[in-house]
Amino acid sequence: VTVSGEYAGHTIDPEEAEYFTDELLQATRRRFYRPEYIACPGCGRTMYNLEQAFEEVKRRTSHLKGMVIAVMGCIVNGPGEMADADWGYVGEGNGKVSIYKGKMPVLRHVPQDEAIDRLLELIAKDNPSSIA
Repeated sequence: VTVSGEYAGHTIDPEEAEYFTDELLQATRRRFYRPEYIACPGCGRTMYNLEQAFEEVKRRTSHLKGMVIAVMGCIVNGPGEMADADWGYVGEGNGKVSIYKGKMPVLRHVPQDEAIDRLLELIAKDNPSSIA
């Protein structure tokens, strides 16, 4: 692939070009190759291991092409910050999580150790073709 403009004549490895093309199309919402994730950085109100939960959600939902999934640290700002997500996982404190579909909570006070399974069950029920 030849690059135009200032770097005319320089080339990009075809595999890299394909990767960057996919990333650009995903970022501009023209075509989806993977899910999109929204996550907060966490703060003093976050009462669970946000990073660990986020990585587990990503691992278990990586097949949901085009879906937007949020993992938020707290119930105070989380719902507003994830308003564009299809599904949300929001920490409540005391080892509990709320699960959202869009802007609406569909399950509250879910024990954190069950929450990702419950999220996946709800996604599968809402969209049977999403089952991996």
